[in-house]
Amino acid sequence: MTAGKVKPYESSGQTGGLRRIVNLRQSQLIVYRDLVQGGYTTERVLTAGTVSPLAFTDIQIEIARLVNL
Repeated sequence: MTAGKVKPYESSGQTGGLRRIVNLRQSQLIVYRDLVQGGYTTERVLTAGTVSPLAFTDIQIEIARLVNL
């Protein structure tokens, strides 16, 4: 990545069978879940609302805060 350029996809973490990706170009949070034999069986594309980490379900994170950097 060169200085001044933004990668279109910034990984925000991976935990076991869960992967979250922030698509900065389209203001989306993409959540992949249910890892089975090297592939994810569930994909959710979120542009608004809130999400909660699996380990801390009482915490709410606004999707807008993640994708509108």
